[in-house]
Amino acid sequence: MKMESNDQNRNFTISAKVTAQQKAIYSQKAKENNISFSEWVSSILDISTNAYENIDKPIEKMLLLQEENRTKDKIIKRLTLDLENSGFYIKTLEHKNSKQVKAILGLEDTNQHLSTKLQTIISESPIEVVNNNAKIPQLSNALYTVSAISFVCSFLFLGRK
Repeated sequence: MKMESNDQNRNFTISAKVTAQQKAIYSQKAKENNISFSEWVSSILDISTNAYENIDKPIEKMLLLQEENRTKDKIIKRLTLDLENSGFYIKTLEHKNSKQVKAILGLEDTNQHLSTKLQTIISESPIEVVNNNAKIPQLSNALYTVSAISFVCSFLFLGRK
């Protein structure tokens, strides 16, 4: 006897054992969709036929998105480190600049003090000494020396980077 294949007619029955509660839920779903219980079961079987092939298999788009996320995470980590490093570098420069400013202010105070001292010495010196320039060359040499030392120190402090 030859078995005929007829895809147009539905003449095969499939059955499954379910609880009364499950049957009530399934019947309700079929009713909500305005189809018979038999039609609802058939459509659920059709929908799920290919579903098992894709379970636990990541799709290509998801893999691409995961790779893109990993790449962006690496970029974020690198930029975060760069930001932290630049913050440390800025603090280091601020500290260095603070030291340089203090050194410059100290040198300016020293120069001001020496200038005041020179004026005091000149004003207290006898007129003959000031007129003869006897002590002035020694004092001006000392002033030039201090100025030169101040210049060199400021160059050393400001010149370092």
